Amino acid sequence: VLDGAPNGVLLEDCSDTLLTGCTVLDRREKKLMQSAILWKESAARTGNLIASCRVGAGAQHAIAAPKSVSQHGNVVDA
Repeated sequence: VLDGAPNGVLLEDCSDTLLTGCTVLDRREKKLMQSAILWKESAARTGNLIASCRVGAGAQHAIAAPKSVSQHGNVVDA
């Protein structure tokens, strides 16, 4: 996912979801992406994972996800 705005990837109310091996970057000179990955949850969800992704820093967060979403081996580009 390249040059997403306002976020690269938005996930909401997901269960048993894997986001793996993704590249999410904002290559523009003036960055518009707030978060490379924004994961929203309104209720307790289980079995969610972000792993082995390459993401840009974003204006607010590289990855904004609740603690219930496991994260492993992600790389954040400055």
